[in-house]
Amino acid sequence: KGYRKVNGCSENNAVLKALVHRATKNNKKTPCAFAFIDMAKAFDTVSHESIILACKRVGIPEILLSYLENLYSKAYTSLQGQCNAKFNRGILQGDPLSGYIFNFVLDWVLDLTLNTNPASRHPVKIGSAPVDALLFADDTVLVSRDLAGLQNLATNFINNAARVGLSPNPAKCAFTSIRTYNNSYYIDAAQKVNIAGQEIHPMNLSQTYKYLGIRFSPIGIVFEDLWDIVKKGVSNIMSSHLTKFQKYVAVRDYMMPRLNYTLTHGRVRFNDLKKIDLYIRASIRGMLGLSHDTPTEFYHAATAAGGLGIPELTVLKDLLRNARAQALRESDDPIIKEMIAATPQLFQIKRINIGGFSCTKGAEAKDLYVRSLHSKVDTEGLSSTKEGDSNFLFLRIRELNIRDSDFARACQMMASSVPTKSKYSRFKTLPGGNKCESCHDKVKNLAHILQTCPRAQGARMIAMT
Repeated sequence: KGYRKVNGCSENNAVLKALVHRATKNNKKTPCAFAFIDMAKAFDTVSHESIILACKRVGIPEILLSYLENLYSKAYTSLQGQCNAKFNRGILQGDPLSGYIFNFVLDWVLDLTLNTNPASRHPVKIGSAPVDALLFADDTVLVSRDLAGLQNLATNFINNAARVGLSPNPAKCAFTSIRTYNNSYYIDAAQKVNIAGQEIHPMNLSQTYKYLGIRFSPIGIVFEDLWDIVKKGVSNIMSSHLTKFQKYVAVRDYMMPRLNYTLTHGRVRFNDLKKIDLYIRASIRGMLGLSHDTPTEFYHAATAAGGLGIPELTVLKDLLRNARAQALRESDDPIIKEMIAATPQLFQIKRINIGGFSCTKGAEAKDLYVRSLHSKVDTEGLSSTKEGDSNFLFLRIRELNIRDSDFARACQMMASSVPTKSKYSRFKTLPGGNKCESCHDKVKNLAHILQTCPRAQGARMIAMT
């Protein structure tokens, strides 16, 4: 499913997760054996002859076929200008056609594997859909009901791959076999699988294999320790010689997005995400000199609405997974359709609470963060700003050259995190309470001082001129 207009990583990981779930957690358990096959330098070793044959097989136009024949038949290089070396293998790197060509070759290999000796296949069925293999570019998972079927499938696949110039790297291959007995399961650690003449031992429960960026053990996806990764990343950023604005951008635009893939497809602990959110808010608060009662929504609301736009991971994880579940529900792949029907509990849409309201989509969450931010006493003044591209633009211009003190003060003003009677009265008793000396019925907060208090009228007029 690589190089296609589908989210192949999401779909393949979801199918493998569902297969393991059906073998280990379903009431009616289904045995399953699967092998991760690593191809050695796959793009570099595909023969040029097989490229042309694979393209002919799928019926590409003659004019394009002629172009490819000329391109690959004239693949020469010079060594120090002394001689020409001709290449008979390797797909051209960087060519827009290369991904399609590689898919054509692997599709041919898989077709030969599954149809040369169909009787030797023992596919695992999800509903009525048989599952023999999961392919994404050169990342291959072979699937069978038992080890005998897996061995036959692996042997046939490797033999047919050799016909096009591909060969496995046994040292980077792995397999596991989940067997069932009396509605329980166990990992068969006694059997081995032969890969290209080398015996491969089964994975034990402490071993993992990273498939499409997600670590699998014999019993499913393992937890990722994001806390240590984020703590180290934020600590490195905060201790660097970057300006405060650059540190803020580094956290928001570079470090946080790196977590999205794991949040979407991996397995993470809620308590870890909560701890990370607290740590990031504390780091940003300390850097900018914000008060401890700064609304949580200020850190996470969109910048155009007056927030800092830093994702809240406990919320983001569910939003990303909801979007993924919806995309899987809309997939045209028959295996995905059967998987959703067989294991609906794995792909449910979850409702997320933000500021006392619930939502399921990212756009809804964005609105709820803004609504909650603008409902707070300290930040209600931000509601007078009309959301748009020009609002708080300084937060989004990465090349902005702004002094640390100016950036910190600007953020403090946005969050109403400056010393006022309203602020002080929360922590100690003041004469007259939190009311304004000039406007006795008004709370003396930043919004009142900047917008309505007659005592500040002169300063407002000067600022406007």
